[in-house]
Amino acid sequence: MKNYHLYITIGLLAMVLTACGTTEQNLEEVKNGTSPQKEEVISDEETVQEDANEETNQSDTMIRLLENQLSVTVNGETKEETAFLKHSDNQGYSMYILPEYELTAEEPNKDVVMLSSNGEIFMRIELLPEDIDWKATEQTVIEQLQAVASEVKEVSPPKLGFFEYSKVYEAKVNGEIITSYLLNNNEGVIKLTSFTKETADHRDPFIKMAETIVNKAK
Repeated sequence: MKNYHLYITIGLLAMVLTACGTTEQNLEEVKNGTSPQKEEVISDEETVQEDANEETNQSDTMIRLLENQLSVTVNGETKEETAFLKHSDNQGYSMYILPEYELTAEEPNKDVVMLSSNGEIFMRIELLPEDIDWKATEQTVIEQLQAVASEVKEVSPPKLGFFEYSKVYEAKVNGEIITSYLLNNNEGVIKLTSFTKETADHRDPFIKMAETIVNKAK
């Protein structure tokens, strides 16, 4: 009988020690962050975060179509042409350029879209800092035009969303038309200056191409 009670006592002690050992192990795993359940949760969270990051990266690197149809008017004649996507490494934007024109860097922070058959007909593109003094910049635009023409007029902006918040000034001298656009939109603060002629009025193609500017920094 004594042996029987001894076996029962030893069995109970073994069960208690096993339970204590398991509890201590679980506590240690929780403390060290090695609980199997916790590892599984972290793994799931990381997967969700990776998927979200991948979606964000895909959105940030969205590719524009290589071609775009533009309707433009030159000397009163309206036509629709296919424009091709071009990138400015000089200022970090992309835009669609019509076949008769070419986009080139003029100098740091200045590009030109030029009529391939006549280099005197072009539009200068300048992406300006967003913290510029708007009034001072506007006055500079006027003074630059006054330096080449006796009369400078403020004209209505093009009826395009891209030019909704803009100031436009124009001067005519010796058959040439110089138009300066100062605008502020989702792509930043942009200054455009087009040089055309009364006999070769390319203002509409220039503003239609400018409307497709997308600033990569925005």
